[in-house]
Amino acid sequence: MFKKILVPFDGFGLADGILRFIPQLAKGFDSSVILLWVMTPNGTRSSSALTVVELEEAARQLSLEVGEAIPMVTVGSPAATIVRVASEEGCDLIAMATHGRGTISRGLLGSVSDDVVRNSPIPTMVFAPGKADKDWSETTEIDRIIVPLDGTDYAETALPYAEEMARRLDLEIILIRVNYREGVYSLGVAGVPAFPEDPNVQIRDEGYLKKVTGQLQRKGLQVRWEWLKGSPPHRTAGFARKTHGSMIVLATKGHSGIERLIGGSVSELAVVESGDPVLIISPVEE
Repeated sequence: MFKKILVPFDGFGLADGILRFIPQLAKGFDSSVILLWVMTPNGTRSSSALTVVELEEAARQLSLEVGEAIPMVTVGSPAATIVRVASEEGCDLIAMATHGRGTISRGLLGSVSDDVVRNSPIPTMVFAPGKADKDWSETTEIDRIIVPLDGTDYAETALPYAEEMARRLDLEIILIRVNYREGVYSLGVAGVPAFPEDPNVQIRDEGYLKKVTGQLQRKGLQVRWEWLKGSPPHRTAGFARKTHGSMIVLATKGHSGIERLIGGSVSELAVVESGDPVLIISPVEE
């Protein structure tokens, strides 16, 4: 599934955040790794030379753990070049770190990460090291996968990725569904429904989660489920933050506009609020 992983490198230490997870993935999937630095045309010669040295050293250190880590330098616009190189090199995963401090209107992930996620035809793994808690400073091993589901076929497109990762890396899968009804939301308090609760919703949701859990368990996987109430983006992120050693795997529709102003997309808030790595199955791929 992930035979070749592209890791964008920035030369400012941000990539170190995502690199901590690469050995586990690369060993589990027998992956090769490309460390890519996209040099902007207006970069200075001295800073460029220093970054190349750092890039080559990072690749050398990584190769000691994963076997093959290739440094690569190119010039261009960062987001577009990352997506282009991933395609040209036959990569099937982009793993990148982000500051995670953009605006809601522009994208919570920041301009480069946001553009890569929305335009990449392959999955993108995003991690905001500045949002991570101390648990990730003590361990670099992912122990479980959280998969948010809403009952749609679209959300379930994340399941094959979760299955394969759980099998290859010996991880637990946690399926979650957040109780909310499409329609009116109170803009005064993001994520608070402005309508009475339906008492049958929990019964329906739990039945769905039990069905999907059973399907995965019959494949020999370790799976459990959780039913939550509230705003899907915030509750997903909150659950992940309380579940240590987790990665979130989800499909995103790439919402923008009013949906983002109400609460942000699940994928963006999962990254910036959970402090965990998030594997995003992009709308372009679908």
